[in-house]
Amino acid sequence: EFDFAVLPNGMYSQEAFMPAWTAKRGEFDGTIIHSSQYLTTDIAKGKKVLVIGSAKSAIDIAVDASKISGSPPALLFRGAHWCTPLKLFGFIPYQHIFLSRFGQALV
Repeated sequence: EFDFAVLPNGMYSQEAFMPAWTAKRGEFDGTIIHSSQYLTTDIAKGKKVLVIGSAKSAIDIAVDASKISGSPPALLFRGAHWCTPLKLFGFIPYQHIFLSRFGQALV
């Protein structure tokens, strides 16, 4: 049972793609939004949040919502996605280590 669902299928899309099944709500009477509509944490305050997807936007929204939602957000996805951090140890850019000759020597 959830009362808020987010579809993060591309924050920078020209138009928010909402699958056809979102119109057929069934027993779900909560709010369904696209990730481009998630602008503040207030929208998830005190709600049980379901984030559909596992890419960058989905993880960002799940972490953000976890700080204010009523319970830990749930992630729903077809297959696992390997997310990489922007910086290692908070200050070393990821690509400088793994996308360089030094990184190739490590593997």
